[in-house]
Amino acid sequence: MRVAAVELLVHVASRPNNPTSAVFRALVSDRAGRNEQALKAISEARKLNPAVILCPGWTFVRAPPKSLARVADGATVIFEVLSPDTRREALPNKLPHKRAPKNHKGNYPWSSFVLENGIIRECPSQVVAQGFELNTPSTAGKLAQTLTSPGRLVGRGLLITCGEVNVMRFRLRNGERECIWDPLVTSAGVRDHDFAGLTVFNPAHTPSSAYMHRKRRLGPWKNIVTTANQLDYEQLRRRAMPSPTRAYVDKGPLHAERELRFADVGRVILFNL
Repeated sequence: MRVAAVELLVHVASRPNNPTSAVFRALVSDRAGRNEQALKAISEARKLNPAVILCPGWTFVRAPPKSLARVADGATVIFEVLSPDTRREALPNKLPHKRAPKNHKGNYPWSSFVLENGIIRECPSQVVAQGFELNTPSTAGKLAQTLTSPGRLVGRGLLITCGEVNVMRFRLRNGERECIWDPLVTSAGVRDHDFAGLTVFNPAHTPSSAYMHRKRRLGPWKNIVTTANQLDYEQLRRRAMPSPTRAYVDKGPLHAERELRFADVGRVILFNL
């Protein structure tokens, strides 16, 4: 399976204390520019003839362009739509971590979508962003239900959104750190071997630490491809995070087959799984 992962560049004017919140704010403030940027990247990705185009979180603002299906030209596209409430003048100080009603204080909703066979459908929304949220049995149960929902299937693959990869948990055993499937998700009836042999598509919102990439690599799935939005770290004078776009096969890294770079847009990385 050929997968084109899209990595979109987000310009942030000043050095932020919270890069994730800065990305959120930048996208809301330039809806037209963001949508044009994302559509251009998808158009370029399509030239690589992939079966699937994986976009980063918050791909479009307000709504996807009407030309998306035409630009995709038969390819499956995994994307998100950020839906800010324009009636608010102030942006949230606290980054939202999952979909919420528009009137939810300090939060804006976003949704996951798949364009498949020319039809756009909405997918079950993200359940968790951080591992500690799975310490609650009800949340672990909801994640178990979501990960086994038919709405999360994308062809022969599965959509696991952003921080939901925290279903992989680190623990110390005999002085050694090991990565295991979340016990509460197991108790909810969903086990790691249920995902053996699957390809996972994992769109994220901002670059992840090596710690999170290790969780992706050590999961029970056969393959996983992840991507995210990227910041201009030279402009921000910050130490660059690891590249957000990765693919792993059988718990090992997969090198890209091809890469396309575009000024002020980002890049497209092609993997052959």
